[in-house]
Amino acid sequence: MAGLFTAIGSNISARLDQLRLSQTDLAEKIGVSKQVVNKIVQGKKAINAVELASIATVLKCSVDELIENAQNQTIADPFLLMMGNVSKSS
Repeated sequence: MAGLFTAIGSNISARLDQLRLSQTDLAEKIGVSKQVVNKIVQGKKAINAVELASIATVLKCSVDELIENAQNQTIADPFLLMMGNVSKSS
């Protein structure tokens, strides 16, 4: 699943470059810290549908554009897609 979020982060980063926006600019516009945006761009934070839609709005693109090439990543359980890291305790 990490590959999925890495691919989305890469697409966000590319779009930021195209628009000449910084991660700080994006963070301010979606109401999160720069550290959160940095983790999203690096693929280290699971991103939910609401965050993805907000980012797409700021970056003037569709959610589909942000998840392009990420859809090919293997997801063991589709319900975990928007949940991030989930662990089972015995």
